[in-house]
Amino acid sequence: MTTENVLFSNHVVVVGMLDTMMVRDRNANRDKERGRPILIETTRKEGRTRGVGGRWENLILQVGSPYGGMFALPIELSPDVLGIELLDSAAAETMLAIEGSLPLRQTFDGRFATDRLDARNRSDRGRPTRELQLRVSLVRTPNTDERRASSAVWLEGVVAEPPQVSRHPDLPAIQLAGTILKVAFARPLDFPGVAATIDEIVDVNVAIPTSHRTAPLRAKQGGWISPSGWSAWTFVAGRPASKEDVPSVIAAIRAFHHALAQQPYPAYLATRDTPYDRADQAAWDTPPDAIDPHLVPLVSELLRLRQPIAPLRAQLIHGDLNEENILVAPGVPPAIIDLTPYWHPPEFALAVLAYWLGPYRGDMSILRAFAQVQEFDQLLVRAALRTIFIAHEFSERGGSLETAAKEYQTSVAIIAEWMNQRERL
Repeated sequence: MTTENVLFSNHVVVVGMLDTMMVRDRNANRDKERGRPILIETTRKEGRTRGVGGRWENLILQVGSPYGGMFALPIELSPDVLGIELLDSAAAETMLAIEGSLPLRQTFDGRFATDRLDARNRSDRGRPTRELQLRVSLVRTPNTDERRASSAVWLEGVVAEPPQVSRHPDLPAIQLAGTILKVAFARPLDFPGVAATIDEIVDVNVAIPTSHRTAPLRAKQGGWISPSGWSAWTFVAGRPASKEDVPSVIAAIRAFHHALAQQPYPAYLATRDTPYDRADQAAWDTPPDAIDPHLVPLVSELLRLRQPIAPLRAQLIHGDLNEENILVAPGVPPAIIDLTPYWHPPEFALAVLAYWLGPYRGDMSILRAFAQVQEFDQLLVRAALRTIFIAHEFSERGGSLETAAKEYQTSVAIIAEWMNQRERL
């Protein structure tokens, strides 16, 4: 008998157009004729929580419905949310992506409070209300797929039961597959004076248009619905790999890519165009025409070290083998997770890991464990170039690369010294 562990998630993505709202102008006096406060149009509203003084901000997104039309979705976020600075320059009708989760919030209606005490000798605070509310963790610009999507709200979870197909109540031409989604949430601990939560699972009713291209998969019992498409995960125990794990990790990476050796070339890689793909191409081929001045010395040094390599067989590889994507646990082989497909020699995957465990952390000694890898030095140079070019790609969205240059300066110096030592041997 086997038991399958299902990992529930709680992740929401909302994409919409920043809308305006009418708020009171605190810097103006009341309209003397009408006796009403003067209202102004704005995209953000700020305030404080009554009683505790906590700051909050509100905005409204016009969100597209999969059935056509738009609806206004109020969003509340705290001032320390990652990416909130985007709102400082965002004008009305700017497209935004809001990421977050759905914690369970419990409130009490004091109008229904009594003098009775409950089983724990606590005062009755009134009628309880429990609801899932969006807690924002990130504000960002939407990607290309999100801009093209027919719907603008995504929720992760596991389908709990077979769907029931019915007609949309207002649009009879549309068929809906209604089901229940199992979503993880954090429930406030029901104990006075303790600010803690308990992870629990809640059922969320969802309806998916049967015309959606992935509806057959999404509506399958036990299936996984994610914001970016269709995926399934199995929980793997372990900690990130470290310097001490290198011998066993190298063996695991070789075995992993041996298992992938006969996989055909994924056709979609030929048209995939992301900042990571452009950076990867530049590391192996022609660098960008214009590079941020902060990165020029690092790129120039690596290009000086870069030389043609002997032909190596390319195949499907894991192109992002940093230590976080290799889990190590006692008594079992290392586990490789979060596959990022690229088409390169499998030796490049080893060079990528060597870069993150060695030069990036200021440690040259770890490179000796990889010295027997074919064309290791040149593959290491390309791994470092790709990392820097990734920073360059994202810098085109705004921001200085001075911090990135300082971050990679040590790793480039270590690679140059490593190759100088190898030439002297």
